[in-house]
Amino acid sequence: MTNLLALKKATGQNLSADPVVFFGFDPKEVHRVYFWKSAKEGTWFRLRDGRVFDENGQPSETEEHLYETPTSLPPLSE
Repeated sequence: MTNLLALKKATGQNLSADPVVFFGFDPKEVHRVYFWKSAKEGTWFRLRDGRVFDENGQPSETEEHLYETPTSLPPLSE
C-alpha cells in the first residue's frame, strides 16, 4: 500500500502522504489483497470486516467470487 501511495503521489494523483487519509482505512485492517476482479487487472483490498476498496480508496463490490488470486496476509503483531 505504501508503494502504491508513493507512486500516486509522485505522479500527482494524491496530495496526502497518510494512507489512512487517502485510502480511508488503516493498512492494519487489510485481510487480503486481490490483483484480478472479473478478469480485470488492478489492486483491491479486502478488510477484516468484509469491506473491499480499490487502489484509489473507492469502495468496491464485496462478493468474493468476483475476485481472483487472493493473497492472505500474515497476522500483524501488535
